[in-house]
Amino acid sequence: MASTDFCFICTKKQVNGIKINDRIICSNCEDRLVKTLPIDPQYDDYLHRIKTLLFDEINYN
Repeated sequence: MASTDFCFICTKKQVNGIKINDRIICSNCEDRLVKTLPIDPQYDDYLHRIKTLLFDEINYN
Protein backbone atom coordinates (compact mmCIF):
# COMPACT_ATOMS: atom_id res chain seq x y z
CA MET A 1 0.00 0.00 0.00
CA ALA A 2 1.36 3.44 -0.89
CA SER A 3 1.89 6.10 1.77
CA THR A 4 -0.84 8.13 0.09
CA ASP A 5 -3.39 5.57 1.30
CA PHE A 6 -2.95 6.80 4.87
CA CYS A 7 -3.86 10.10 6.48
CA PHE A 8 -0.74 12.18 7.13
CA ILE A 9 -2.18 13.35 10.47
CA CYS A 10 -3.88 10.32 12.07
CA THR A 11 -2.18 7.59 9.94
CA LYS A 12 -5.46 5.70 9.46
CA LYS A 13 -6.19 4.16 6.08
CA GLN A 14 -8.12 6.71 4.04
CA VAL A 15 -9.57 7.13 0.59
CA ASN A 16 -11.28 10.51 0.96
CA GLY A 17 -9.73 13.77 2.00
CA ILE A 18 -7.61 16.59 0.70
CA LYS A 19 -4.36 15.81 -1.06
CA ILE A 20 -1.29 17.99 -0.48
CA ASN A 21 2.11 17.08 -1.91
CA ASP A 22 0.90 13.55 -2.67
CA ARG A 23 -0.25 13.04 0.92
CA ILE A 24 -3.84 12.74 2.16
CA ILE A 25 -5.38 14.52 5.11
CA CYS A 26 -8.64 12.72 5.90
CA SER A 27 -11.93 14.57 6.26
CA ASN A 28 -11.99 14.03 10.03
CA CYS A 29 -8.52 15.51 10.50
CA GLU A 30 -9.28 18.33 8.08
CA ASP A 31 -12.31 19.23 10.19
CA ARG A 32 -10.26 19.14 13.41
CA LEU A 33 -7.53 21.29 11.81
CA VAL A 34 -10.03 23.92 10.76
CA LYS A 35 -11.67 24.04 14.20
CA THR A 36 -8.47 24.01 16.27
CA LEU A 37 -7.65 27.33 17.90
CA PRO A 38 -4.10 28.48 18.77
CA ILE A 39 -4.91 28.03 22.47
CA ASP A 40 -5.83 24.34 22.00
CA PRO A 41 -3.25 21.77 23.18
CA GLN A 42 -3.23 20.03 19.76
CA TYR A 43 -2.48 23.25 17.85
CA ASP A 44 1.32 22.99 18.01
CA ASP A 45 1.27 19.35 16.93
CA TYR A 46 -0.98 20.13 13.95
CA LEU A 47 1.18 23.12 13.04
CA HIS A 48 4.32 20.97 13.08
CA ARG A 49 2.70 18.27 10.93
CA ILE A 50 1.44 20.79 8.36
CA LYS A 51 4.86 22.45 8.17
CA THR A 52 6.43 19.04 7.61
CA LEU A 53 3.89 18.27 4.91
CA LEU A 54 4.51 21.57 3.12
CA PHE A 55 8.21 22.17 3.62
CA ASP A 56 9.96 18.84 4.28
CA GLU A 57 12.81 18.30 1.81
CA ILE A 58 11.61 14.74 1.21
CA ASN A 59 8.56 16.15 -0.58
CA TYR A 60 10.78 17.86 -3.14
CA ASN A 61 12.84 14.82 -4.16
